[in-house]
Amino acid sequence: FFIVTATTYIFTLTLHDALPISNFTASTPLFTKSKLEGVILPDSITEIPAYCFAYNTNFSQINLDNITVFGEGALSTTAITSFTVPEGAVIGAGVWGNCPELTEINLTENAEYTSTQMMFAGTGVVDFVLPEYLDINGAIMVFNGCENLERLTVLSELTDIGMSAFAETPSLREIGRAHV
Repeated sequence: FFIVTATTYIFTLTLHDALPISNFTASTPLFTKSKLEGVILPDSITEIPAYCFAYNTNFSQINLDNITVFGEGALSTTAITSFTVPEGAVIGAGVWGNCPELTEINLTENAEYTSTQMMFAGTGVVDFVLPEYLDINGAIMVFNGCENLERLTVLSELTDIGMSAFAETPSLREIGRAHV
């Protein structure tokens, strides 16, 4: 039996199969604004619900090996430093939004990105290559608030830059189109 409260004062939390995390709905922010620095998920957990670990500014350690569904904002406003999208994963809107420590984002073509609105907003990426399979045409605030972004290389056809796509990116010096 496991009880979770709104003020969880745990540094690293180990979840066991007894906790039915997958039964929480998308509107259930499970550990939002807790004091967590990390979590060890059991292999049986394959989905991180919307805003599950959001707004944990010290949260930087999580094993994502078996996760196939990342709900909207699941890891937003945390201290994660890198994120590799698993093959075949479903990536909700703003999964890693407003994560200024996040400097490495590895995308994969074989994933479903539910929205590109604000997709990289507030991250710490410096030099980013936008792959040909990711369509950001018309997407708003895609790189908004990426204060460290210096270079963006676009491999896809970019014909419609959405509102505030590059707002608050004071370090941005170069946007280039690479031919594939």
